[in-house]
Amino acid sequence: MTYERTLEAYRSLLKANPGHGLLIPGDCVAFLLDSDQLYACQVQDGRPLLAWMFPITAEAWDDDDEAWLCDAGGLETADAINDPQFVPLLIWDRQTLESETVAAVAAKVGTSDQGVAISIERNNEGTFYVIWKATAQGVKRHRLHAGSTDARRLEAHARGFIEQMNQ
Repeated sequence: MTYERTLEAYRSLLKANPGHGLLIPGDCVAFLLDSDQLYACQVQDGRPLLAWMFPITAEAWDDDDEAWLCDAGGLETADAINDPQFVPLLIWDRQTLESETVAAVAAKVGTSDQGVAISIERNNEGTFYVIWKATAQGVKRHRLHAGSTDARRLEAHARGFIEQMNQ
């Protein structure tokens, strides 16, 4: 299967399973961001590490094997499409944030453990809280600069973001 057909298959499987990521070779999970952009992240202990996501690009594709470079022979690439395995994408990240902050935000925003996540993203721009929400169109995210965000502001933004996504 070609790179483009593989991405088409991923999109189709993910759109049919909102709120879930597709396990792919390399101990990764693929997911849709903003309804059509394919991203991936590593999986650790069955949990997607969303804070370290990366775009899926052709640079990681082997045209000769018609598979990802990490998949010698292409069997895992084909299996991910022919026998798809899904994992829930969004859970509160109790390992990244202080558990009291997560519990307070979860209680005040009125969410269950699934459907919304808060993680931390670090890059050359700084450190950010990232609020994630699964929607029928894919995963949406909202970033807040961590240096200027306390628990009260995080709660307010989480509540507003979730309400906006539910409309």
